[in-house]
Amino acid sequence: ATPALGFLDVAGIIQTVESQNDNASLPSHTDRGRPLLHDSLNLALTDVDSVTLSSGTYLFDSITISGTARLRASGPVRLVVRSGIVLSGTAQMSGQGPRDVLVVGRGPVELKGHASVDGILHFAESPYQISGSVRVFGSIVGREVACSGKVTFSPALPDGLSALGASYAAGGDVDGTFRLGDVYAYPNPARGGTRPRLYVETGLADSVKAEIFDVTGRKIGEFGADGLPGIVSDEGGDRFAYDLPYPDSLSSGVYFFVVTTQKSGDKPLRKSGSFSVVR
Repeated sequence: ATPALGFLDVAGIIQTVESQNDNASLPSHTDRGRPLLHDSLNLALTDVDSVTLSSGTYLFDSITISGTARLRASGPVRLVVRSGIVLSGTAQMSGQGPRDVLVVGRGPVELKGHASVDGILHFAESPYQISGSVRVFGSIVGREVACSGKVTFSPALPDGLSALGASYAAGGDVDGTFRLGDVYAYPNPARGGTRPRLYVETGLADSVKAEIFDVTGRKIGEFGADGLPGIVSDEGGDRFAYDLPYPDSLSSGVYFFVVTTQKSGDKPLRKSGSFSVVR
């Protein structure tokens, strides 16, 4: 059976998982046929490598994901790490949602470049170094967090994790005034198979909706988010913002969007813009 993790006691977690884990269920190779583990329990994914882990609790000495490599979870996974993790390039770590991936351990955590994490990182005794344009949809717990560049935090906690006091990290006071600041699509143009995203600065809002139209004015899609926005941190300070991926593929062309944000007791706010797609 998979052991229950006693979240705050990192040393106890590591000791327990060293003797009882699901490593026997780990795939021996990545999706591209490369060995998954290097030097015993060091997991390394590079270039365009990817691997999908099934539900379970796994023990690693370290995790390194670089290039455009991806670590995916097909169900709830608990990754216990003894010596830190590094994500760089456009590396991704994700599950079916932020409730699926929990990484607990010791050692420094480095998130660099355009790395993306959908999950919970709990390295309560360790420092974080976050730089570039990093996205964290979930929560991080650490001794200290040093951020540079542009970092997007969208807080989300899995069931039963509230005892951690887990939160997203952002220095200074954040202006919660309900308003619309910068609203734009990126990347623009979106090339190849990349799907565009909408960045929406809102202050504290209750929800956001985006409508997409083609050049004839025909509405072709609608998406959005309910609940509080996340926090974006960069040299300009900390701001509340939504970071919304368009959920479907688009053919080449020019498109227009109308973004509407809402907050109880206030009038809805709207902004429009355009973006292009090149396939």
